Amino acid sequence: MNTGPLTALSLIAACTAAGAVPAAVAPDLPPACATAIAKNMPDWKPLEPPQDAANWARKRGWNPTVTTGDFDGNGSADWAALGTSGGKARLAVCMNAKSRLELVVVDDPYCADLVYRTRARSRLYNYETERHERLKHDGVSVSCFEKAGATYVYERSGLRRIVDSD
Repeated sequence: MNTGPLTALSLIAACTAAGAVPAAVAPDLPPACATAIAKNMPDWKPLEPPQDAANWARKRGWNPTVTTGDFDGNGSADWAALGTSGGKARLAVCMNAKSRLELVVVDDPYCADLVYRTRARSRLYNYETERHERLKHDGVSVSCFEKAGATYVYERSGLRRIVDSD
């Protein structure tokens, strides 16, 4: 089943923020992203991945809850983080533009054990549409470790889900 573009909370935050950056948001995020997340989700906490998923990611040199890539295709580094807010898993994606940062939040992402980048031009099979797709730019992938996964691609100021692992 094709769900089309996901409804995502899209918030605009200034790239430079006054005050201290909350370290509890995610120590690996740039200050502007961490500040935008903390401002818009004050109860945000980094997700605690299952131990086997965390060990697997760390053996590969990955942070299991934070990743970076060019998710909007503009040539600037963007960041994504898995966390919890309001008692639910959330995927927060900070898109860097020339003069601002756009925070896009996915409530209840398809999976929430790991987050990682899927490279631009990767070919993915979408189980919902039963078709292959080639990514135009980097995607934000989430995994239910060794079970399932999905990749979120940025299109027209929103994220669209591709269920690519079943």
